[in-house]
Parts: sequence; C-alpha cells; structure tokens
Amino acid sequence: MDMVLFLGKLQSWFNIFYIFILPFLGGIQLRLLLRRRKYAWVLTAVFDILAVSLLWWVKTTPQRGYEGPGLFSLQLLLITLGSLLTGLACRLKLNKK
Repeated sequence: MDMVLFLGKLQSWFNIFYIFILPFLGGIQLRLLLRRRKYAWVLTAVFDILAVSLLWWVKTTPQRGYEGPGLFSLQLLLITLGSLLTGLACRLKLNKK
C-alpha cells in the first residue's frame, strides 16, 4: 500500500517537472546558446507567437476531456518566459560592461 502511494506521489512530481520546470529550463538553455547572436530575440518572438496562437486555438475550440493543447500552450508560454528572462539578463549584463 505504501509503495502505491509513493509511486503516485513520484508520478505527480514527474508531471510537475515535465510540465512546468523542464520547459522553463529549456527556454533558458536555448536563449543561452544564442546569447551572442545579433537576432537572438527572434527565438523568443517565435515562441511567443506560437504560444499565443495555440492559446487562442485552445480558447476557441471546445476540447472536452482532452487537455493536450492546453498543456502544450502552457509549456510554450514557460519556454517563452525562460527565454525572455534570460535575454533580459544577458542584455543587462552587456549594458553594464
């Protein structure tokens, strides 16, 4: 009985990691790879456009019992947030020099 409870909690933590934490870290990593490029902000803009368009599609299309597009739009928003914050941090760091 305790093993089932442990595995259930472990699955919940994996879900939180894959839905919230991993996309945020992925956005940070992608932006860090392009931080010295001239048009690195385009990556953030593309993620933002994809996230907003998918969020609009989820809001306008009734998806009863299927949360896949909603979770995917949330992940894209977190990738955008991670990329945006990393870009701002890189810009502030470059302006101080």
